Amino acid sequence: MYYISQYFNLVSLVLFYVSAAVNPLLYNIMSARYRANVLAMLRLTVGSTDELRHRARTSPLTASHSSTHF
Repeated sequence: MYYISQYFNLVSLVLFYVSAAVNPLLYNIMSARYRANVLAMLRLTVGSTDELRHRARTSPLTASHSSTHF
């Protein structure tokens, strides 16, 4: 019984890693929007720090309210 449990543990671990590796590839193939966002993210990481700060300040994602009202 122990060996069966170890076998299923190994199989599930391998399937988890395969899924994690294949998922970005499938998204890349299927979605133009995903490709555009990944390219934009890569451009940000390659850009200068001043450019990153400027984009972070002017990003619509950071323009939301800083406090939450209940």
